[in-house]
Amino acid sequence: TNYITYKGTIESKANTIKNYKFCLCYENVKNIDGYITEKIFDCFKAGVIPIYLGPKNINKVIPADTFIDKREFASYDKLFSYISNMDKETYNEYIRRIKIYLDSDSIRKFESNYSSEYFINKLVAL
Repeated sequence: TNYITYKGTIESKANTIKNYKFCLCYENVKNIDGYITEKIFDCFKAGVIPIYLGPKNINKVIPADTFIDKREFASYDKLFSYISNMDKETYNEYIRRIKIYLDSDSIRKFESNYSSEYFINKLVAL
């Protein structure tokens, strides 16, 4: 599948995202608890820090230290200043925590086969 961008088409979202340190990662709707799509995980898997805007309860589901919450910045200028002035140590710490999260059991519930296994186990338990 080709994806259309303002620079033309790309074959792989992941191969494009991985060329950047940060990625704007906005859900189609915000402030609906639990509405989390693949967008943030695409960033994680590409080794990019997401600048995330989505549900208010995101910190209950995904560790707050793995992404930059857009709501914490009053303007794009302040956000730009934050990421532009981020030192290498802070950047690397975000990436380290993303890797830890990706290797944890916490991410399992977002894997495609988790729902199937969950419902099968519930049915078997009946």
